[in-house]
Amino acid sequence: VFATGPTFTIHPGQRDDLSLDVEYQMTRFQDSTGNDSDRVTTTSRWQHLFSARLNGGLSLSRSDIEYRQTGEDLTRDNANLFFSWRRPNGEWSGEAGYTRQESRQGILTNDTGGFTGQLRYSHSWEGGSSAFGEVRRSITDVSTDLDVRIPGLDLNLSETSAVTVTALTVGTTQQWTGRTSSDLTLSG
Repeated sequence: VFATGPTFTIHPGQRDDLSLDVEYQMTRFQDSTGNDSDRVTTTSRWQHLFSARLNGGLSLSRSDIEYRQTGEDLTRDNANLFFSWRRPNGEWSGEAGYTRQESRQGILTNDTGGFTGQLRYSHSWEGGSSAFGEVRRSITDVSTDLDVRIPGLDLNLSETSAVTVTALTVGTTQQWTGRTSSDLTLSG
């Protein structure tokens, strides 16, 4: 995997940031069964500082993905409102929005969309202990490969489908020394 791209940021006011991020990602597999891809993701973001502890804003992004082996094209559009609220020993953060994903392969088109979001709380205690909890819902793509072998004919078929993922993650960290810590994370 190789990824690169610029980020441009301007500060139109003391409490606002505008940014534009463009990333190119190239994925290549060593064996011929992997579905190599090229991906360009463009993200624009406005963030406003409402107070010393609360910020939020709007993020818009588009990803264009080309799968080289199958000739499939995938486009994913996201629009999200986000926030972060810092408390003395903890922080709430989250986002809510809509994701639309369209895949095209030949004459076939599959269009999927839905509401997405994430809510997270993290808390720190004296003595180096911290914990977090997060719930999220996202729409992503997954590829399925199918090999058909008939004497004299080998077909390698691949299909990309949209998948809605809903997950709950909790975790804790204990910092023992400046260089030693223990982590436990559970996801489901």
